[in-house]
Amino acid sequence: MTVAKRHTKTNTKSAKKKTAVSKAKSHRQIRKSLPLPETTSRVASTANFDLSLFIPTEPIKFDLTEEEIAELLNLKNQQDETETNQQLYAELLRLLPQHEPVVSSHDPKTKNIVVQNIRSRHETSPFVINLEKLIADKEAKAKRLELAQKHIRSWQTPQQTVVNHNSNTDSHPAKITPKLKFSFKRNHQVEVEISAPLNQLKTSHTENPNDQFTPHSRYIYYRLWIKPIVIFTALAALAILPIKGFTYYKQLNDQKDSIISTAESALANLQTAGQNVAGQDTTAAKGNFAAAKIDFEQAGRELDNINSYVDAVLKIIPTTGQYLTDAKRLTQAGIISSDLGAKVTDLFTAFYLQENTAPLTEKISTLNQSLTADIIPAVDALNQNLEPIDTDILPKDKQAVFLEKRQQLKLLGQDLKNLSTLSTTINDILGQDYKRRYLFVFQNNSEIRASGGFLGSLALVDIHHGAITNIEIPGGGSYDFQGSLLKSVESPTPLHLINPKWELQDSNWFFDFPTSAKKIQWFFENAGGPSVDGVIAINATVLSDLLTTTNPIYLPEYGKTITAENVIIETQKSVEIEYDKKENKPKQFIADLAPKLLEQLFDGRQTNLVGLVKVLKTGLQTKDIQVYFNNNLHQEQFASQGWTGEMKDTSQDYLAVINTNIAGGKTDLYINQTIDHESTIHDDGTITDTLTITRTHTGDLSDIFSGVRNVNYLRLYVPEGSVLLSADGFTPPDSGLFKLPEDHYTADSLLTARETAKKIDPVSNTVVYEENTKTVFANWTQTDPGQTSTIKITYQLPFKLTAKPQSLINKLFNANKPETHYSVLYQKQSGSRNTILNSRITLPASIQPLWSYPEESLEPVLDKTIDLSRDTFNAVIFTVNQ
Repeated sequence: MTVAKRHTKTNTKSAKKKTAVSKAKSHRQIRKSLPLPETTSRVASTANFDLSLFIPTEPIKFDLTEEEIAELLNLKNQQDETETNQQLYAELLRLLPQHEPVVSSHDPKTKNIVVQNIRSRHETSPFVINLEKLIADKEAKAKRLELAQKHIRSWQTPQQTVVNHNSNTDSHPAKITPKLKFSFKRNHQVEVEISAPLNQLKTSHTENPNDQFTPHSRYIYYRLWIKPIVIFTALAALAILPIKGFTYYKQLNDQKDSIISTAESALANLQTAGQNVAGQDTTAAKGNFAAAKIDFEQAGRELDNINSYVDAVLKIIPTTGQYLTDAKRLTQAGIISSDLGAKVTDLFTAFYLQENTAPLTEKISTLNQSLTADIIPAVDALNQNLEPIDTDILPKDKQAVFLEKRQQLKLLGQDLKNLSTLSTTINDILGQDYKRRYLFVFQNNSEIRASGGFLGSLALVDIHHGAITNIEIPGGGSYDFQGSLLKSVESPTPLHLINPKWELQDSNWFFDFPTSAKKIQWFFENAGGPSVDGVIAINATVLSDLLTTTNPIYLPEYGKTITAENVIIETQKSVEIEYDKKENKPKQFIADLAPKLLEQLFDGRQTNLVGLVKVLKTGLQTKDIQVYFNNNLHQEQFASQGWTGEMKDTSQDYLAVINTNIAGGKTDLYINQTIDHESTIHDDGTITDTLTITRTHTGDLSDIFSGVRNVNYLRLYVPEGSVLLSADGFTPPDSGLFKLPEDHYTADSLLTARETAKKIDPVSNTVVYEENTKTVFANWTQTDPGQTSTIKITYQLPFKLTAKPQSLINKLFNANKPETHYSVLYQKQSGSRNTILNSRITLPASIQPLWSYPEESLEPVLDKTIDLSRDTFNAVIFTVNQ
């Protein structure tokens, strides 16, 4: 027979079953092959019982563990039950920790016994015993053992009567007592064999098995003490496991203190190393990173050395098992962070601090190799370790910080991969193989224009191998090109307020920066400038951010030291007031400042490299830095990152509020703007948008820069085909202030192609036209210092919402209701500041919101304030009642 081990796999059970069946068949064949007794001859003594009664035809499985079987077979000379239990309880009392104060409670709902540790610094014990499950396990085990007892009794060794056929005299029958031999197999089976040879046993083929024994035949049992084993097993399950767990839990507490101390030391070293890097002390940084790694490794070893019994118990208990696993993940993350810090320090040293005469493009290639081989895999491994960690294992005051840092690490990983992908393109842009020439235009967003700000200054920059080989900055800025323009082109109509002739300083007319960049190039080249490989626009406010990463810049000819705090005001004073009126080069201050700033930015030894990267990244994301390349591959790669200032397409609602200061001074720094956008969805699916824009002028009438009326040409970009319903609050300048173009001025082909189907609303004088797959509503606002202007415009969108059944969301949440969605893309204007956007969606009773994006809560949000520091998206999914 075979006794199968509990919880073996299905295929193992199948194999055991086949083996047992094969053995049973073999025994049956042996029985059939035994010769029948001859009545005419005398034969040797044989046992007169049928062996087939003791060999089951099918294997019997008790599902006992190997330990249970061992106890079952080896338990001998047991004392009585009372004495056994007394000894057991004495042993349990000995195991109970003497210095572990605990308090027990019972929850009748969950049928759990919860044991809490009330020692200081330990709020709860990790042991929660599911009493209901343990009782069920006890009963199941008792049944298995009872079944084993029953069969073992039935397979008792019989007192066999053996007849000696060679004797003619009556004598007492000889007794032969075959023994049972138990052997353990490697596959966790226990095989029971009969030691007496089969040829000594006389098989009786009696039809009725009861007739083969005399009424005096009896079975002799080997005493197997099953009941004490059952009691012991049950008590062990209920008592020994948690009590012994408490003993080891005390040990775990001691290890925990050691682990925490080691981890705190590691974190301190890691933080110090970060400060060393920031302070450019790379030697100390490497030492502290190494010390942090040693501490983290020590903490990891202590976690690994936790007693295996405790480890097993902790894994049985879900929450605590997860805590141990997450602790190991955190330790491993610390080791990875230490290694990563050391690698970054080496790269930082080679790239930034040491005297390295290698060209910048070569350094970037080295950087990319390090990113690909070491840094990106390490960051990925770090993310993999941190992602599954349950924040509940952390102190509550650290959880928010951990979540924030984990999210930042994810973004860092993506940024590094993007940087690696772009490195080849960046090297090409920086002239790794060929010289490159770019036109840098500086836009003053204190006087905002469509693509960022008034284009007052520019620089022609030649770059080779990542180094500036030549820079030219005209002292008069963009005005220096006025007299040399070969063609006379009529400016856009609103610009007639200041100049009917279109010139370089006003060329950034379009909200779509690639369109403006092409126009800037056209004016620059047609005014005698050379061809360029691209245009890079930088807003004035970025200068303040860039100067936070460099040393202060001293300009002796002006007697000024320029810092991040004073660059804007000092530039305005020099350009507007203090310049030499006879020489008439108002932009000379910028021409003198820019080369010194660029020199520091390109010389890493004078720049906070980490800070510079952050400034550049933020500037690109917020459109304060925009790039355009004539190389289509370069342009596409940068456009995929959202760094080219393009007007975007969307399938549903869209809004871009574009302000253009025309003769309004440098007053946009003092304008606070609030945009209220409400989309009303009607029962038939049509959508009406109401847009209210409030502009408050915070300037001082007595101030030379802010005490000026803000004159603004406002353009509202909405979905193509939108229909204007009403508009009010606009205040256009007097028509007599607009200048007429001369007869020989020609119409600009690009402007004509971009602004099509132009018409004027007779009630509000709002200009309506199409541009770049958008409908544009345009009109004027004027706001004096200390005053507020409010405009309101209502329009109907060109599409309807249509319910669509059988979507995934519909199936998950509302199987019987069709669903639809509404979305709106808000695009930020480059250079805009001090703007608040309130977005609201109004629904009829027949439509119910289901989900909104961005997700701000579990419930859909229809009224929200949106950060318009960059392009953003708002969407809601609805269900429709039929």
